[in-house]
Amino acid sequence: GGTYGTVHVRAVPGFTGHVWVALYGGGLAYTTNGISSGTAFTKLSNVSACSAVGFGATASGANYPTIYIWGTVNGVEGVYRSVNRGSSWTRINDNDHEWGGPGNGQFVIGDMNTYGRVYISTAGRGSAYIESGSVSSARTASSILEEPAVTKSKVSAYPNPVTDMLKVQLTDDQKESRIF
Repeated sequence: GGTYGTVHVRAVPGFTGHVWVALYGGGLAYTTNGISSGTAFTKLSNVSACSAVGFGATASGANYPTIYIWGTVNGVEGVYRSVNRGSSWTRINDNDHEWGGPGNGQFVIGDMNTYGRVYISTAGRGSAYIESGSVSSARTASSILEEPAVTKSKVSAYPNPVTDMLKVQLTDDQKESRIF
């Protein structure tokens, strides 16, 4: 194989030495021996391209965190989930919910507390999430803020520019919260 570069290296929560790497056009690779000079990685033959990899809550009956990727499996690009260490993949988005790919954020991260929930960066649409593999519940951050049930708060951050500490103050008509 060739040599591929990446900035998307993810350690598997709870599994010492398990590291997965998104290799863009080179696919997806992993090791169970940690990363050091000369570490051997195994490349998955069923993923031909991968621009983001992440982990989420372990599926019922499984013994490894769920793996999520933005990648190409069987010639189809999309968001995929594997509950068996990458042996097989299930596409969890559809052609109407691609959001332009992972955009500059380049992330796909599963929720470690809720199986089936995955957060995805998008190309110019903020972040989106898919719940339980159903694209019918896929939503972008902007669509969530537009819902009438959501209370919009004023956010102030200071000083601007930040020097050594950022102060955040959230306020609405009846409450005030501060983070210092």
